[in-house]
Amino acid sequence: MAREDDTIIAYALGDIKILTEKTSYNAIGESAFELDELYVKLEYRSQGIGQELYRFMENDLLNKVSVISVIAASYHYFELLKFYSDDLGMSFNHALLTKRL
Repeated sequence: MAREDDTIIAYALGDIKILTEKTSYNAIGESAFELDELYVKLEYRSQGIGQELYRFMENDLLNKVSVISVIAASYHYFELLKFYSDDLGMSFNHALLTKRL
């Protein structure tokens, strides 16, 4: 969580899980942090706060998990993909694309 005075301006939520299925990026039994949400208040965005919060979280998890994964949804998917892959160095492994009929 990031604060300015007594106001929360950003937070990250997730869980550590033991993986039970093998995929292209993990093995059965590995511990993983599944990041559910990384949020920065609108007026504080584009200032590096999200990157700083992520790096703090990653450093804290360094000796606790083998992998960090994110399932993220946004209408601004180009910015989302750039943030996680380019800015934070995560690998793009798969996508779920939908079309409402």
